[in-house]
Amino acid sequence: MAVFSYIALKNSKDIVKGKIEAENIREAREQIRNLGFIPTKIHEDKVKTDKVVIPSVRAGRLETLSLQERIDFTSTLQILAQSGIPIIESLMFIETDAAKKKVRNTARELRRQSLRVRRLLTP
Repeated sequence: MAVFSYIALKNSKDIVKGKIEAENIREAREQIRNLGFIPTKIHEDKVKTDKVVIPSVRAGRLETLSLQERIDFTSTLQILAQSGIPIIESLMFIETDAAKKKVRNTARELRRQSLRVRRLLTP
């Protein structure tokens, strides 16, 4: 799977930047639309995710977050969820804006796994 960077419009006025994993640019565009965004620019990053080792994952398990990191993560996720923002978009926000690398990696891995489950459940 490849990583695609994108710029998109949210609510036809706000600019959103992010990264998404997909097999090809068409699938990336579709996933961005499923997030509720209108993609304006998409390009493939040079690094393939199959070759990248995510430091927060050891043998399929996430590193343990400290109590304060868990509180920060869940509080941010709760606020975003109560605001009506979809979980995948919320995890993308945490992945982009978290202060600690372990929290960013945890959000990335959870988002990756939820996208994988979504693909399996979609007919």
